[in-house]
Amino acid sequence: MWELRQYLTYLRVKLINFVKPIPLIGALVACRLKDHAQAAAEFLCTIVLGTMPLWLDALSGAIYDVSGTKPFVNICKEVVINGELYLYCASFLAPIFYIALTDKHGDKPFPSKLSFLISTTIILMISAYLFSIKRSKSIYDADLFSMLSIFLFIFSAFLLYLATVYRNFKTYDFSEEMYKQEEDFTDEVVASRGQR
Repeated sequence: MWELRQYLTYLRVKLINFVKPIPLIGALVACRLKDHAQAAAEFLCTIVLGTMPLWLDALSGAIYDVSGTKPFVNICKEVVINGELYLYCASFLAPIFYIALTDKHGDKPFPSKLSFLISTTIILMISAYLFSIKRSKSIYDADLFSMLSIFLFIFSAFLLYLATVYRNFKTYDFSEEMYKQEEDFTDEVVASRGQR
């Protein structure tokens, strides 16, 4: 049993050392479960409430389709093909600049800051360009345009989730530190009185 535990610890360390240098996701190994839980709750609210006009439009289109000839998937495609997902990419990515570039006193540095800023800038530029092409009605391949918008939207949402996790990770929790100092002080007092 002990050998298995040692082997699993060895594999965990190897995995951490392999993942750590990877841009964007490498710092996830240092993040706590608490960071992920808080980020997941915030991310879910942002996605569900932020994209409400899209999914509500598709849902109402399916409900009010009296003829029943349009499946829900086709209505979703109509919503996507208009290019709105490119706007949502921009709105999801804009906060990343603020999150990555602001450091408050006592905070840890934002992990992979340069990778985040470069990725965000590239996706913002591509999204703006493709949205302007769509608005000028010079789209040659509507299916490719839709697939690109879906891909960029998913990647933008992924970057937003990562940035939120890293923001939670880098933020210095003063109350947690005070509690730890209180515990240490109590232990020192008890030890100095010889009560242990």
